[in-house]
Amino acid sequence: MVLHKLLQLPFRICYDLPKGRGTTKKKSWWQRTRFYSHFVHKRPWYIATLLPLLLVWAVWFPCIGGLNQWHLYTDRYFLVVAMLFASLVAGFLSQGTGGLSFPVMTLLFAIAPLVARDFALLTQAVVLSGASFAIIYQNIPLETNAILFSSVGGAFGLVFALQWIAPLVHDTEAIMNFVSLWIGFGAAVFWLRRECDKETHLEIPNCSNWKAFVLMVTGFCGGMLTAMFGTGLDLSVFSCLALFFRIHVNTAAPTGVVIQMINSLVAVAFKLLFMGGFQQAAVLDWVASLPFVSLGAPLGTVCLSFVNRTWVSGVIYLVALAQFVYAISTLTINTDIIFFVVVIIVTTTGLFLLLAKLGEKLVDVENKGYIFDSDDEDENDDVYGATPMSSYESLPSMEELRAGKKKMERREISSDGVDYYDDDEEELLQDADRDIGRLESSGWSPYGRKSSLYPSTKNSNAAAAAAAAAAESAHLLGPTGTGNSPQPYL
Repeated sequence: MVLHKLLQLPFRICYDLPKGRGTTKKKSWWQRTRFYSHFVHKRPWYIATLLPLLLVWAVWFPCIGGLNQWHLYTDRYFLVVAMLFASLVAGFLSQGTGGLSFPVMTLLFAIAPLVARDFALLTQAVVLSGASFAIIYQNIPLETNAILFSSVGGAFGLVFALQWIAPLVHDTEAIMNFVSLWIGFGAAVFWLRRECDKETHLEIPNCSNWKAFVLMVTGFCGGMLTAMFGTGLDLSVFSCLALFFRIHVNTAAPTGVVIQMINSLVAVAFKLLFMGGFQQAAVLDWVASLPFVSLGAPLGTVCLSFVNRTWVSGVIYLVALAQFVYAISTLTINTDIIFFVVVIIVTTTGLFLLLAKLGEKLVDVENKGYIFDSDDEDENDDVYGATPMSSYESLPSMEELRAGKKKMERREISSDGVDYYDDDEEELLQDADRDIGRLESSGWSPYGRKSSLYPSTKNSNAAAAAAAAAAESAHLLGPTGTGNSPQPYL
């Protein structure tokens, strides 16, 4: 018996073997590995945060040490420290690092805007790739239609502006344009906080041709901003999704990060292939700052998980106002630039206000008081049919979904390791786990209780349907579905 247990020990380390005899596991060998259980099924946050960072360091340190390029820090240590804090704030705000590195380099260190733009593109191509990996690895909800159409429009806008617009913009004009756009973005965040109790979605409902065109135009304008400042597409897409299409911020923000990553990679490839590469000063600054920027951005994201969204809004207001005041007080500006700055601030603020008003009209036209109004489903269906808003109180609570799921998961433990699930039940449980995770990340609560991350989206159409679908598919509730005690499927 002792020899038998010793022979099984190596396999128990790698696999979750059943303790009883004569039982068969329905899971495949890959699903029974501890690697799959801990890193694929559970998807811990520390793997999503540390893996890209360790990969960058594993490539960067041998290259710098082997080439003996430590002299880069003799006259750049102040810039490196500033980029560390800038990337920390950028991660805290869930934005690209270029949104903070561009004003720091141009205002504090008097670096040319074109050099700061190239630095931002190179940095975001690496840092946002790691952030996108973390988003996809943790199954954070994304708006795939926005990623597709805005990336296409952003690529065209980027190439157009790199060739014909960016070379014509002077240094002072570029800096003032950037800080003015941030003032407009602060106004958009203010309006978004003001409209926090309005209806939101997890994805664009019924993405038709005209909505795809709106996303492409938004991407085109954002790509032009990226060509001039190294960033801007993420802010444009975020504002359009949150204000116009009423996408929840927990979906709009990571979607903007992924789109900005794609646009930065396109910019790096285009400049290397067709524009002779990047300026040498930008490359040297990027090489010196890369390991520290790669550390600051994920640390900022971790800090974000411990604070309320009100803090994020306050930091955005502070950054926008501080860089605008500092730019006016330090730069030499004439009457034409002042007039142009006023026009930009008024235009961007008015545009965001218009998007918010049009978003309200769009919700009224499409929903008309119903969760879904699809011709493809039965109107009497309780989950996907035309369900009035008043029936939200009949939806299960998040606590009931979690409790029922935990009871199902305890079956295997309480039965001495014997797995009674068949393939269909295992798939249903995984689907319920995925839907619950999406609801947790969206901050939705069917009874109007506010999330610690962001105000409750009580009227969220997609979240409501996902909650009912998860409860029904996993058999977590009784047939009435009226919020009674969860009944596990036994």
